[in-house]
Formats: sequence, C-alpha cells, structure tokens
Amino acid sequence: MHFIQFNEANFDIINMYVQKYPNKFKNLAKILNSQNFQTTNSENEYKLLEPWIQWPSIYTGLGAKEHNIFRLGDVEKRQDLKNFFNEIDKMGISTGFICPMNLLNNFNNSHYFIPDPWTKTKVTGNKFIKSLYKTINFSVNNNSSGKIGLKNILIFGFSVIFFSKLKYWYKYIHLAYKAIIKKQKWAKALFLDLFIHNLNLSLQSKYKPNINVVFFNSLAHIQHHYFLNSKLVDSHIKNPDWYIKSEDDPLFDAIVLFDKIFADYINTREKIFMATALSQSPADKPVYYYRLKNHKKFLMNFKIVVNEILPRMTRDFTLNFSNKNDCLETEKKLNNIYLNNNNVFEVDNRGTSLFVTLKYSEEIRNDDFFIFEKIKIKAKENISFVAIKNGIHNKVGYLYHNLNSVNDSNLKSIFQIKDFLTNNIPRNI
Repeated sequence: MHFIQFNEANFDIINMYVQKYPNKFKNLAKILNSQNFQTTNSENEYKLLEPWIQWPSIYTGLGAKEHNIFRLGDVEKRQDLKNFFNEIDKMGISTGFICPMNLLNNFNNSHYFIPDPWTKTKVTGNKFIKSLYKTINFSVNNNSSGKIGLKNILIFGFSVIFFSKLKYWYKYIHLAYKAIIKKQKWAKALFLDLFIHNLNLSLQSKYKPNINVVFFNSLAHIQHHYFLNSKLVDSHIKNPDWYIKSEDDPLFDAIVLFDKIFADYINTREKIFMATALSQSPADKPVYYYRLKNHKKFLMNFKIVVNEILPRMTRDFTLNFSNKNDCLETEKKLNNIYLNNNNVFEVDNRGTSLFVTLKYSEEIRNDDFFIFEKIKIKAKENISFVAIKNGIHNKVGYLYHNLNSVNDSNLKSIFQIKDFLTNNIPRNI
C-alpha cells in the first residue's frame, strides 16, 4: 500500500485548475471525482495548525495536547509514544519510509527509513542511502543560502540518474533549466519532489514493503511562498516584481508535475491512501521570512555558546545545553536582541534546550542592525531572505483512498485516520 503524504495541499485550488484545464489534469480529476475523496478537520486553535503537529496526530490518533508534540524534533524525546506504524511493526508488517514528517525511526520491520531533513533519528538503509540522506538534509537546510557544495551536487546528481525513470528525464531537464537558467526558485522544490517520487518507486520495487510512506512538500512550499501569484486566486494583494515575475504561476507548475506523479499511483491496481493533514489558504498581508546564514557565528557575536545547534524548518532552530542555567541565560539574551526596536526571536524554553524562531517579519534593509546592549552587527550580513509569506494554515484537510473501506462514513477528522488505516490494512500482505 502507498501512504502518500501530500503535505498541506489545497484541493479546492487544485480543483479550480482542473476545471479550467480539464484535458490537462486528468489524473488529479480522477481523485477529485472519486467517491473516496473527502475533506477532514483537525485542531481549532490556529497555533496548533502546523504540519509537524498534525502528522503526529495522524500517526497516533491523538490531539496536539495529548501527544504533546508542538515543534519539529519534539518526537525525538517521545520514545514512549506509540503510533500506527509501531502497531503494524509488531504485527510483522514491513514498511519503507521516505521523509515522513516528525516520525521517529524505532521499527524492526522497516526495509528503509530516510528521515525528514529536520528530525534527528536513525537512517535505515545501505551506505548509499545514508549518504543520500545527508545530501538531502544538507541541501534542504541550506537552500536559502544556496551553499550546497560540489560533493552534495555529485551525490544527488548520481542519485537522480540511478533512481529515475527514463520517462521523467525530460521533466528533470526542464525543471533544472527553470531553476538554473530562469532563476525560478520553486523549480528546485519541484525537482526534489520528482526525485523523491522516483526514489519511492525504485525502493518500493526493490524491497517490496507492505506499506511504503512518501512525503511530498513542494506544493506546500509553493503555496506558502507564491500563492498570490496564482492566476486563479482572487486577492487584493500581489507579490512585488522583484520577488517573482507577475506572469509566473508556480502553482500551475506544481499541479502539472503532481498530475504526472499521481498517474503512477492511481493508474495501477495497488492500494493507495493519500492525506494532506491540513491545507493552506491565501494570506491577506505580506510577511517576510528570514533564516540565519550561520547559526553558530551569529550566536558567538553575542557571546552565546551552546552544546548543540540543530537547524529546523526555515526560521526555526533548536539550541541544546548541558544545564538549565546556561539555557536560561541564553533565553534572556535572545529575548533582548532587537532590530528596529522589535524583538527578533520567539523563544520556547524546554529546560535544557531552546526552540527558537526568527520572528522578525518586516523588510530588512542595508542599514539595519541587530542590537544587544552595546553589541551591534549588520543584519543583512547574517540572514538569508527566504520568502514572503503567501499562505496561511487551514484546519481543513483532504484525503483519498481506494481501500475496501470499513466505517468510511466516520472518517471526518485526522484523529480517526489511525484507526481507519488499522481497520483497512490490505489483508493479502
């Protein structure tokens, strides 16, 4: 069975493209027109509508305040928390995973496990898989700075050639052209998801796990950063021309790709379960996103020394300390770093660790400085511009399956997905 995690995809918007181009998106149309396509609901509090919270809810069947996972990496400390995959692992059902968000690798019957780029857990696979994971991890976490490195480029390039289907080579070349020559940054995210799709099919064919899990994030990335450039989204605000050309529509590019990707799943006799966990809607005001270029160097400017620095998604990072006092002192410093009289960071103290978000959301100019007491450093030299926020989270999610379902009519929220999957595991495995 394919468990497809189509993160945060808004199928209402996808449907608008399908309706406008009915002959172009026939595979996505099959999903939308299926009797087993439906919406789901999740948390009511907006602050809980984060993918790193929602996916653990799907795995465990628990709400956020029950599973207590609120940040990327929180699952690393929840060894006791059991989920759907732990239960089927005990049953001897084999699995394979490619980048499942916020999932701990503690399985005995997993043929391969490539963690998401933000969760510190073991990799299951041969030496090449482990090298590939390091490359994906480094590339995703350094995407905004563009510092990928020759070694990572060579490993990733070889991987694309080795794992890819011949029919997709033109698409790879086309996306590479858009990313490198036309400087369309979203094409890099689509290129990575196309590779993940090919990798998923290749590993599934080789190892034949009973359930293979694959996580696609490029549409979520594009919605988040370029929603307002969609030709079909009616909004009173648009992105500035220096950010993206007005004629570009990254959502259209993404939907073109995923119509091809889903063809490899829905046009077979294999069992499929697809979920989005939540979705995104167009934002009503621009919010600027930044990421520290070099976390260690930045912190040393303010005489902050930590045991471990773990970059997370986009603006976030985790700082680990050997004792509570050092942790508390660093929290105080971070809370008193200012830019244009605004606090720069949001800090969550976990005792001996801090989860930090670079929350400053205005445009940073050449003459702006980070200031702490008498210490003053240039802002632009220490941050990378990531994007202008275009999408906000929505509790409505979507799912599709072709399983011989039991109690399908009760599948209304993401908290019911775990029991639904448990009851509907194909019994010929």
